[in-house]
Amino acid sequence: MEGVVECTRTKCPEFPPGTAPAPQPGECCPACRKVNTPEKEGVCTVFGDPHYKTFDGRIYNFQGSCKYLLTQDCSEGASNSNFSIRITNDARDTVAFSWLRTVTVRLGTTKVSLLQKMRVKVDGKKVDLPFIKLGVMSVMQDGYRVILRTNEGARILWDGVSFLELTIPSKMAGRMCGLCGDFNGDRRNDLIGRHGALQIGRASCRERV
Repeated sequence: MEGVVECTRTKCPEFPPGTAPAPQPGECCPACRKVNTPEKEGVCTVFGDPHYKTFDGRIYNFQGSCKYLLTQDCSEGASNSNFSIRITNDARDTVAFSWLRTVTVRLGTTKVSLLQKMRVKVDGKKVDLPFIKLGVMSVMQDGYRVILRTNEGARILWDGVSFLELTIPSKMAGRMCGLCGDFNGDRRNDLIGRHGALQIGRASCRERV
């Protein structure tokens, strides 16, 4: 511009559900390509100190000690409170490792807390199992585990210590975000958050979404 170089940062487009970025040689922004959305249920697992296995099968370790978004329906038009699961990780014995301590599930206006020793709270009040809220969810104890089933077809298995298994129906494919990934059939972008940035890294104590 009149002999002076002016630089501007290129803003790349967002990728809608069912698509993924594909690198373009010589271009700043990746192209948009379709991915094969899963036709079966998605399963995300949290175990150990802790390890994560995403809906698309990617396994990674993350020792952050704080509150984190495990998964949420991030599709266009979806409310953050429709369906979301947040977890709290605590350091045990050493700051080098952490363990899953509590699980908080939000289903519309209902809040379910899965706590240590298989204790369960609904909207802040401790409940005895089995517990059913018509049209929303049911919670029951099966041996040494608590099982929460939502009216929309999601299932959470919690051992009351540090193991969590989340299963969601195939109709939610490509709509999710959080530590469990986006459930779009492509494990390569599972660590990319909904805003396009790497979501695993710093372990500062603030809720990572």
